[in-house]
Amino acid sequence: MAWRGDATIIPHRRWSLTGQYLDLWLASARDGIYNSSGGLILRDAIGSSGRHIGEECDFYTWYEINRQVHIGTGIGHILPGEFLARAGKGGSYTYPYFAVEMLDGKRVR
Repeated sequence: MAWRGDATIIPHRRWSLTGQYLDLWLASARDGIYNSSGGLILRDAIGSSGRHIGEECDFYTWYEINRQVHIGTGIGHILPGEFLARAGKGGSYTYPYFAVEMLDGKRVR
């Protein structure tokens, strides 16, 4: 489960800048954190580490090269909540990312 707030600025019809805040929670105390393929990354099988994963702030930008190809880059920062502090290593983490999005030619805006 996640609470999310964001704001986007579009300085040009092909370029957007976004800032977002996420408050991340496990569905239950015995749930875990999974990667994009569905593989388990971290779980407390006993359920004593709490449900609050942490809070994340992201800033990212997307550029539309053409109708089929968009590129994006950003930086994220996660502050550990009760679950990551107890079941994980507990430290905050900053990470950069880059993405290429391939579309079918339809505009997303």
